Amino acid sequence: MDNDDSLHDSPAHPPTNRTGPRRSRLALATLALAATLAAVSACGSDDEGAPDKAFPTGGGKPTGPTVTVVLGAPTGASGADLERAREILDRRLELAGVPGTVELRDGRLVVTGAAADREVLTGIERRGRLEFRPVYAAEPVGAAAPAPPGATGSGELPGVSAELRATYAALDCSQPTAPPTTLPPADAPAAACAQDTTDGTVERFLLGPTALDGGTVQKATAEEPDEMPGQWQVTISFNSAGADKFGKLTTDLSSGSQPTDRLAVTLDGVVLIAPTVAQPLSGGTAVITGKFTRADARRIAASLQTGALPVPLTVESTT
Repeated sequence: MDNDDSLHDSPAHPPTNRTGPRRSRLALATLALAATLAAVSACGSDDEGAPDKAFPTGGGKPTGPTVTVVLGAPTGASGADLERAREILDRRLELAGVPGTVELRDGRLVVTGAAADREVLTGIERRGRLEFRPVYAAEPVGAAAPAPPGATGSGELPGVSAELRATYAALDCSQPTAPPTTLPPADAPAAACAQDTTDGTVERFLLGPTALDGGTVQKATAEEPDEMPGQWQVTISFNSAGADKFGKLTTDLSSGSQPTDRLAVTLDGVVLIAPTVAQPLSGGTAVITGKFTRADARRIAASLQTGALPVPLTVESTT
């Protein structure tokens, strides 16, 4: 399959080619990354800067009609993990500009927010695990998946088992894509589906181990560019270590050929975008675009900036 997306180093004039089956793109900003950027912890950014100026600061009790979401945790989740999850969810509300509260009650997390922000609250329980993975193989749903490189035992793809190749070949991504219940290990290859795209085309992917993760994200913001009204995007800034890794990763991928010159950006095991890397990129800011609503972009940006939840959470009820 031909892939018309590309990874560019010119955010002021992002690529406008929309003829291909994948309309999302990842562009790297040209802003230099200062050497003094603060490091972030393994579970997110320690940057306590102001949230996106487009949205009010959240936090505090909502006024007027409210919506309450009760979240359950796995049996055996520790009190420390639940308290950390509560703190992360509370911070997500604040960064997304949603007035609300998060309480820990009898081993459950109770999130209450303004009813007007219900769309933002939908999905707030997702882990928020951001990963950049090289693409080993990709195929649109409905087509017969070819045997990926290394399938005959040539050793081109270390760590790709026969079981994983079979999983990839049989992967059905035709239904609306939801995050998998169990996320694949970061240090191992994985099979994944892409999110729904604007033109309805969906791909399945065989991906390499994680090359870069959300622990290197210093800040994430939701934005609606003036030149692209209605097309919400999420801009992420890497810390210095992340910028260095991203530069090396794009250098390696830019010398490959289809599909191994593509880079998949995944959130909770679902591929958001997988553009072609046309050239090495050495800046410190990436722009992720997709079929995002305003609420989607706000929720994703808040999730990325706060880091992944320590335990998986499930929605038990919404009232």
